[in-house]
Amino acid sequence: MDDREHFLFVTELIADDPSQQSYPTWPSFLDHILIGKGFFELFDSNGTVRSVNIDEWMGSWDVYENSISDHRPILLSLPLD
Repeated sequence: MDDREHFLFVTELIADDPSQQSYPTWPSFLDHILIGKGFFELFDSNGTVRSVNIDEWMGSWDVYENSISDHRPILLSLPLD
């Protein structure tokens, strides 16, 4: 976790955003994504990391939590050519 030259938690970019909380009933951010140095340039060039707020598509947090999970999925997208 202290080797920022070789590893990066890309979820640090969204962890403090209340709309991106992976565990919104707490609220907190529990689910992280770690990438290695080989992916830094891909992420910097056009990568995306965000919470997938499926609860909004399902009508409410209660419906999502009772049907699927108490955590939102986290999406990492990298421009692989």
